Amino acid sequence: MRYLISGATGFIGSNLVAKLLDNGNQIFLITRTSRLDEEIEKISKENIFFFDGNEDALDEFLKKNVPDIFIHLASLYITQHKKEDVTNLLYSNITYPTIITDAIVRCGCKKIINTGTSWQNFNNEKYNPTCLYAATKEAFEKLLEFYVKSQSINVITLRIFDTYGLYDKRKKLVSMLVESSKQSLQIEMSPGEQEIDLVYVDDVVDAFLVAIELILKSPNSSHLTYGISSEKPITLKKLVDILNSISPQKLKVKWGARDYRDREVMYTWKDFIRLPNWKPKVSIEEGLRKLVTSSTDEARIEKSTTAK
Repeated sequence: MRYLISGATGFIGSNLVAKLLDNGNQIFLITRTSRLDEEIEKISKENIFFFDGNEDALDEFLKKNVPDIFIHLASLYITQHKKEDVTNLLYSNITYPTIITDAIVRCGCKKIINTGTSWQNFNNEKYNPTCLYAATKEAFEKLLEFYVKSQSINVITLRIFDTYGLYDKRKKLVSMLVESSKQSLQIEMSPGEQEIDLVYVDDVVDAFLVAIELILKSPNSSHLTYGISSEKPITLKKLVDILNSISPQKLKVKWGARDYRDREVMYTWKDFIRLPNWKPKVSIEEGLRKLVTSSTDEARIEKSTTAK
């Protein structure tokens, strides 16, 4: 199979690319950054398109490399935006993916796997964006409907809950907690009663593989949306308890030292449609154990290197 992937330099994208390469697929990347990690560097430079706004060059690249499926993972993620973030959010999450979609439709690609977020469903509502980021993800989904109706393309959108895993360079909750635990730090947090739904990255990658199988069988002019959830949300306090039961260093938390954010997600989205033939396999206990073990091993190596 030939895949065009946006967002391959991100956490989920790099893990997905690695899996698709292992399975013998041909990968083409579209990116706006020259920063490529080790896995991406395995891909031939001829298969990587650096988009600088030149749509004619994009057309030429796609004519030579028509993909079977376009997987859209690129995203600008900002939880609480400032006024200077608005233009970049709109371009990154709406304009940029629409330019790519229009180009791949012109070149003859009819299948798109899009990535949304559970934050589009605040208070478990059909549509209620938690933040402007979530609103931009919804807006792009609506734009995809035009191509579904007018060009008879097939789209599957995976609305993903919070993700975590090994070698996550994003400064997100789980990585922050594990790092703070390793250093036995005391951190200030909200009261901790909010629900969180954490999906291990290997399970997320498996969800994309299942979506690929599904879209190959989907009827023309269809747009199917599924939630990618651990199906076992827990409170933030419970997450810390589990981490402390696993980690040799205990995380010290000053609960209630911070207020809840505006539009804090207290209860996660429940009314989603589950992706057929997919279930999460990695429990939160197993996932955290992987991270703690890796972190402990790194610390041991670092200590040994310093001693030498």
